[in-house]
Amino acid sequence: MPSAFDRVLATRLGMAAVEAIAHGHWGTMVSLKGTAIESVHFDEALGRLKTVPQERWDEAKLLFG
Repeated sequence: MPSAFDRVLATRLGMAAVEAIAHGHWGTMVSLKGTAIESVHFDEALGRLKTVPQERWDEAKLLFG
């Protein structure tokens, strides 16, 4: 069930996406960085493989089996 934070974040991201479209910022996506919503170019966001550290996998295995 979405929390109040989830609902507000979804609204903020949606507003930022509409603003990016209105300003013609094609080839970008909106993202959360800290508490700020930023527009990021696809090349910057997707340009390299991002991996999950092994200790995070180990934590998830403990929590979820």
